[in-house]
Amino acid sequence: MRSANEVEMVGTDDIGVSNGVIQNSNENVRTQPEKKNKRKRIDSRVEDIKKTLTSFLSGSSQVLGDMAKHMGYAHDVADKRARVYGILEQIEGLNFFDRIRAGQMFVNDQKRVDYFFSLPDIEKPYWLQMLLNGKL
Repeated sequence: MRSANEVEMVGTDDIGVSNGVIQNSNENVRTQPEKKNKRKRIDSRVEDIKKTLTSFLSGSSQVLGDMAKHMGYAHDVADKRARVYGILEQIEGLNFFDRIRAGQMFVNDQKRVDYFFSLPDIEKPYWLQMLLNGKL
C-alpha cells in the first residue's frame, strides 16, 4: 500500500495523491465529501429518526389508551356479573331455581347484562320473566 504522498506512474500520465486530492495533469478530483454536505445528511437522518419516533410514540399512546379503556370495561363487566345474583334476590316472584337460571343466562351473554343494568328498576322483573319464558 502506498502512502498519500507517493506518486505512481500509469502509462504516460503522472498521478499523485496529496491531502485527499487525486492530482492528475488533466484534473483535480476530491476523494472525500465536503463536511457541509456530510453535516446536512446527518441532520436529515436525525430529523427522519425524530419523526419516526414521534409517530411511533403517538401511536403507542393511542394503543395504550384503547387498552386501558377495554380493561376498564372488562372490570365493569366483571363487577356487574358479581352483582347479578344479589339483584335477582331482591326481585319478588322469582324462586331459587329461576334466580339461578336467570343468573346463568346473564353471565353467558354480556349484552344481556349491559341491557339489564340499563333498565329502570321497575321494568327489571318484567324483563326477567320474558327472559325466563323464552320470549327474548
